Amino acid sequence: MGTVYQNSKTCDVDTKNLQEAKEENEPEIKQEPWYSILRRSIFQDGIESEMGVNVSYYQGKIDWDKVKKFGIDFAIVKIGYRGMESGELSMDSKYTEYMDGATESGIKLGTYIYSQAISKEEMDEEIEFCLYAMKKYNITYPVGIQLDRADGMRTSQLTDNEYIDLIKYFCIRMSENGYTPMVFNSLDWFYELPDGALDGYLKWIYSATSKLDEEAENCVIWQYREYAYVNGISKKVSINLSGVPFME
Repeated sequence: MGTVYQNSKTCDVDTKNLQEAKEENEPEIKQEPWYSILRRSIFQDGIESEMGVNVSYYQGKIDWDKVKKFGIDFAIVKIGYRGMESGELSMDSKYTEYMDGATESGIKLGTYIYSQAISKEEMDEEIEFCLYAMKKYNITYPVGIQLDRADGMRTSQLTDNEYIDLIKYFCIRMSENGYTPMVFNSLDWFYELPDGALDGYLKWIYSATSKLDEEAENCVIWQYREYAYVNGISKKVSINLSGVPFME
């Protein structure tokens, strides 16, 4: 089942038959397709959203023309990742294919990297890695960083200040190079940060809630659903809404 918004309320719809929605004990109501409703939804009241996907090698073969026709405006493509234990930096095996295909189909582009940097030197390496990968593309959506820290990860050794400083350093360097940086993680992750740690930094937030709250200040992209079907993408994909009109 999926969820659509209607006047700041949610109702469930069958994702295989997206033409109608039912509420218990009420007459059947004719509905727009869920992706059309999401486009006009309540990212922020009164602001029309753009709809996007974030993709990595996991999504397999993608027909970007079908994705575009489905109603997708933008794609956030994973550039690569650093190993949680090994520390080895690798490019996502589908990055170039996806960037070329999305570009040809007229889909706006952003990117992100999964970081496990534990020093400024390693973060510099990741930044240069991203800059090189993006240089031939027209990136109009933000460039994101996801830097997790948990037991078993090489980043677990970082103090709070070291951890936050590395994230900020990535954002500052990306901004200096003409890109719009953002920080990607779950709403719970942002809740757990020290107060004011990322004030003023743009956020890309995953949260399967009905509406983002004040903790989502500076959220420019909301990953609303983690697993959804989109025409043209062979496997389930995350759905995102952007309340900011990033220009072509």
